[in-house]
Amino acid sequence: VTYAELFTIPIIKLSDIMGNIRKHILAPRARDQEEMNSYMIGGKFELAERYTDATKVLFVALFYASILPESYFLGSAALFIHFLFGKFCLLRIWRSAPDIGPGLARLSRNSFFSTTLVVHMLVSAYFWSGYPYDQVCEDGNGGYKFCNQDMFGSRIFPLPIFQTEDQWMTDSQEKIVSYYGWSSVAAIVVGIVLCFMNYILPGLSGLFCNSFEPSGKDQGIDFGDVKHRQEVQAYVPQIKENGFEYPLIACDISGLDLDLLGWNDPFRGFNPHRLTQDIDHIVANHGKSYGFFSQIKTWDPTAQTQT
Repeated sequence: VTYAELFTIPIIKLSDIMGNIRKHILAPRARDQEEMNSYMIGGKFELAERYTDATKVLFVALFYASILPESYFLGSAALFIHFLFGKFCLLRIWRSAPDIGPGLARLSRNSFFSTTLVVHMLVSAYFWSGYPYDQVCEDGNGGYKFCNQDMFGSRIFPLPIFQTEDQWMTDSQEKIVSYYGWSSVAAIVVGIVLCFMNYILPGLSGLFCNSFEPSGKDQGIDFGDVKHRQEVQAYVPQIKENGFEYPLIACDISGLDLDLLGWNDPFRGFNPHRLTQDIDHIVANHGKSYGFFSQIKTWDPTAQTQT
C-alpha cells in the first residue's frame, strides 16, 4: 500500500490520461467554442479524497511501525510525495476548487488522526507482547512446553500483569509493552473525556442554554458596498455538469442582483444557463413555469419605497 502511494498513484494522477485526451484530441475537433472550452476544463478536485489518501498512509505506517520501523520513513516520504503532486495538480491539472471551510480538516485532525495514534499505541503493545511468536516457553525442568503468547487472540489487554502463568516476556519486553499499553490506556481515557467535553456536553447544553457566539466583529461596511467583488457570493442553487462550461442555474433569478452569482458568461450572458428557460419551452402549451423552481430575490435597502 505504501509503495503504491509512493509511486503508482502519483504517476497515474500526474499522467492525467483522460485530461490529455480531452485537451489534445477532442478539443481541436470540437464543433464550437463552448464545446472546446468544456474539454479544456481540468479534472475535479476532491478534498475528501485527498484526506482519505493521507489518512490511509498515516494509518498503515503507524499500524506496522513496531514490526517494520522503516514504515515511519516510508510514510513520511509518501506524504511528502502527496504534497508535491497534489500542489502540482492543483495549480496545473485540476479545475478551480470551490471555497471550502475548515470543517473537514478539523474532523480529520480531531477524529481520524487522533484515533490513528491510539490504534498505533494499542497495536504496538499487542505486537511487542507476542514476541517471539513461537508459542514456546520453558517448563522449569530444562525443557520447553506450549504456551499461548497471543494476547490479542485471547482478548487480553496488552499489559505484562495480564500474562498467564507462563511468563514468556523478558524484562526489556515487559518494559516496552508497559509503555505502549499504559500510554494507550491514557490516550483512550483522554479521548473519551475530550469527546464528552467537545461533542456530547455542548450538544446537551444546547438543548437548554443559548450557545450562540458571534464570529468576528462588525466592520461598519455595508454588504451593498462589496457585493460586486468576486469573492462575495450568494447561495444560488446551481448544478455543475460535465460538458458545460458554466453551471446550470436551478432557480428563478429574475429578481436577483446578478453580481451575487460569482461568475459571468461574457459572450451569452445568463439566460442560456437558466433551467427556467428550458421549462418555458417544455410547458409552453400548459402555462408558465412559475412554481417549478424556487425564486431568489435581493432587496436594495437604499431604494425609496413609493406610496
